[in-house]
Amino acid sequence: PIQIYRNGLDGLMKALVAFFLPAIAGTDPVQRLHGIAFLSDFSVLITITLIEGIRSGNNFTPAKL
Repeated sequence: PIQIYRNGLDGLMKALVAFFLPAIAGTDPVQRLHGIAFLSDFSVLITITLIEGIRSGNNFTPAKL
């Protein structure tokens, strides 16, 4: 069973690497810009979540988790 799980995970990782390689390697500039735009939008959401989690008014709420 462990060998099957490892092969499945390897197959998934191969597919993900093949999909994201052009953006990481810089061979596709449009995809790279799209990734940068996504990361900038996502970082705003993470920042808001972190700030709301620190606020004392959010004690014992899901935002604190």
